[in-house]
Amino acid sequence: MHFIIYDSDAQRLIQIERNLHQALKLSGLKGNIMCICEPPFLARENLLGKVPVVEINGKRWSLTPGKILTRQDLIKLLNILIKD
Repeated sequence: MHFIIYDSDAQRLIQIERNLHQALKLSGLKGNIMCICEPPFLARENLLGKVPVVEINGKRWSLTPGKILTRQDLIKLLNILIKD
């Protein structure tokens, strides 16, 4: 699996990355995680008002703009993806 975390706030991005690592471990999954926090790129992709956004295998997901995605949020998302 391939994950990209998009966010304009570096501290929030670091926390989400940590939560994603823990969610993957608890779900028994492995994947590559990349982080992108460059405002010009986020603006071009029309993500600035939606961040944080997690992209998983090419599909983007955002729960609540401006809020840290918790480990539980990410586990729920991973469980949904596993079922599909």
